[in-house]
This record gives sequence, structure tokens and C-alpha cells, in this order.
Amino acid sequence: MPDRESIPPHRRIAAVLDHLGIGRAHFAAGIGSELLALLEPPEDRVASLTLINPNRLETGPLARLGERLSIVTGSAGLPSKVVRERAPALPAARLVRFAPYFTTTWSDVVREHTDAVIDTLLGRTDDNTATVIPHGDVSGEREGIRFYATGSGPALVLLPLLLAPSQWRFALDELARTFRVILLGGAHLGMVAMLESRGSEPGYLRAVDDLFDELDPTPGEKILEIGCGTGVLSRWIAHRTGRQNPLIATDLNPYFLSEAGPLAARGDLDSLTFVQADAEQMPLADGTVDIVFCVTLLEECDADRTLMEMVRVTRPGGRVGAIVRATDMNNVCTVPVEPSILKRVQAPYQSVGEKGCADAGLYRRFAAQGLEDLRFFPHQLTLRDPHGAAWAYREPYFLAQFNANETRAWLAAKQVAINDGSFLFAAGLHCAVGTKPVCATSIR
Repeated sequence: MPDRESIPPHRRIAAVLDHLGIGRAHFAAGIGSELLALLEPPEDRVASLTLINPNRLETGPLARLGERLSIVTGSAGLPSKVVRERAPALPAARLVRFAPYFTTTWSDVVREHTDAVIDTLLGRTDDNTATVIPHGDVSGEREGIRFYATGSGPALVLLPLLLAPSQWRFALDELARTFRVILLGGAHLGMVAMLESRGSEPGYLRAVDDLFDELDPTPGEKILEIGCGTGVLSRWIAHRTGRQNPLIATDLNPYFLSEAGPLAARGDLDSLTFVQADAEQMPLADGTVDIVFCVTLLEECDADRTLMEMVRVTRPGGRVGAIVRATDMNNVCTVPVEPSILKRVQAPYQSVGEKGCADAGLYRRFAAQGLEDLRFFPHQLTLRDPHGAAWAYREPYFLAQFNANETRAWLAAKQVAINDGSFLFAAGLHCAVGTKPVCATSIR
């Protein structure tokens, strides 16, 4: 029997479909990588696929769908750039582009363009190959995938939408008037799976561990994580500190917090509290925490404003720490593939908000906040598991840049690295820690 944790996402999704008596369905998702195996015989369970704000397009497998593929995107930003560059390889696909509309992985597309997204999905009702299911709300879990089914009509399966805060909430009721909607979630899908997988990688935790060595919490000190996502790091820190420190974990994204609570409950972590909060306007009084930190958050928000809030809520003498992705450092990869392919894998991922920080500018920003005892250290996020969700999220971004021959060469070379035990992918990080002055007048 396979290890339960190693079951691939498409098999988990298929288990839900089988449980609900669905042979074939319409699908909508943020990225298609978790569904690709369901496109091919003998599965062939995808009546249509609508991708909402995808930041990678695996054109080879997706081409099989022809006109059954729809892509919803914006006019600017990294996801829209990916679509603009790759869509010509999918000439039969329906392309819905909102303009002017700047997209990031955290864009709330369904909320901001609800009617247009619904109309795009309703355009699939002329395909009668999807299983038709009668009305009746049902919820449950199969193979680690939580599901909620509502409405009646052709089956429409909704997968997670990258980092979108509202996910499908604003379209769900209207879609259920036409479709039998099956909403999927849990720790094994989408960005939740990626964050959980990344948070279990020893090479990633080394960077966080080094950050906490510098933050140096003592028993009883209150720790605040801003932008906690699924809470994977807060849970790890709770164990690292022997549960001797009160922990507050905040995130603006209600989708992530809805997953974070159940995950923490499994570990009986009564020292950990989750709060929905805006990093740029924290609902905490001045000087109320001893240690505040964030990891891969400052890329997505107003970095300077968030740092000001982090310093504000920290007590005099308390510590502030941050880790950001390094768009100014090349990746490291041990896959023995030709240089023209490897060069694209080594190029850093460039998704950064307009006022975000994802480079060595982090150090200047820390100094500008008047923090003392500054400690700066570049690091690397290393991935060694070629089957983990963290790598499964990253690899399609590279594959989307390869042609068919390059893809075959990459997969063959990757297997060589897996077989000889040398597989490694590492991406740069910048880390900073500082202490809030005891004398407030010393803050510039």
C-alpha cells in the first residue's frame, strides 16, 4: 500500500469523484498541474477546464483539451505575462482577459470580476459529457481532501485559486443554480499543500531556525507571526520553544486561516492563537509583543508600512525578524541538463508587489526603521524532495517555459539526479533581525 502522504493530488481528487458518483466533470482551478493526469486515458475525467489567473501553463498536456480550455487573466503582472507568452501554443483555448487589470498570485479575481467568471463557466453548459447529479448538500473528506457539494446539474469541481483571499466564495451560490458544485480543499491541494510541504523541508527550516537563533526567545516571551499562511511555521516554532511562549499567528487571508485552525488542532497547540489581521494595520497596541517576525510576506504588501507596524507592536528591547525571497540571487539546481535549459531554472522567480521587497533592499529597510543590533544574512531555501508539493508547485513554472524536446531532456536529466541521490533545488533568501531601542527617542 502507498504511503498516505505520497498519494498524488489527482488520485485524491479522483477518490472524491468516485465517492460522489461522478465519472466526468467540469473543472476550474488556479493552476492545472494537479489535474493533468485526469486529462489522459484511461482517466479522461475532465469535460472542461477553466484556469483562473494561472501563473504557469503546461501547454503540452493542456493542448489536449482544445476548445474545452478557458483561461481567465489580466492585462499586466506576472500571471498575465505567463499567459501572454504561452497562450499561442493553445490556439483553441478561450482567453478571457480583463483590462486594465494588474494580476499577482494573490489577486482576488473571482471577487473582483464575479459576473465575468460565472459567465465563462456557464459557457460550458453546452458540453453534456459531465455527470449530472441531483440536489442535496453533502460534505465530507476522502484521502485528505475535504469536499462540499451543493446545487444540482452537471458536475463542476472547484479547486483552490493560488493565494486569492476569497477563493470561490463570491461565485459559489450563483454557480450552484446551474451546476452540481463540488468545492475542494484541505492540506493536499493548491498553495496550502505547497506551504505545508515547504514548511517541512529541512533546508527551509534551517533558514527559519537561524532566524530564531538570532531572535533568541526566552520562555514566556510573546511571539507574533505576521502572514502565517497555514500556520506551518507557527506550529514548528511552538514545538521548537517547548510550548513555553504564547504565539499569535495572523494572516489577512481567510482561506489560509480556515485551513490553519484544523491543522493546529491536530497537534493540540493551546499556546497558538490565529487572528485575521492586515499586516499594514495590525490590531495590536504599541509594544505588546516581545518578538515579531514574518517569512515571505514583505514581497506581497507595502514592505515599509508593514515593517513600521512590526516595530510599533514590539516592546522596547524586543526583536523584529523577516525573511524574503531573493529575486537578486540565482537559483541553484543539480539536475544535469544542458545549459540553455538550466539557465531558465536558475533564474529567480520575479513575483513582487508594487511596494513589496524581495531583494537585499530588506537590509536598508531594517536600518531605516531605527532598529539596533542589526543582523543580516542571506540564506537559501533548499528542496530535496522531488515528489513533495513544494517542488510540484515550482516545477510546472519551469516546464511551462520548455518546448516538447526540452521537457523530455529535463525530465530525463531530473531522473538521473533522483536516481543518484543528488537532486537539489535551492532559491535565495534574505534574512534580517534587529532590536527595538529601549529609548524611543533613538528611533529615527
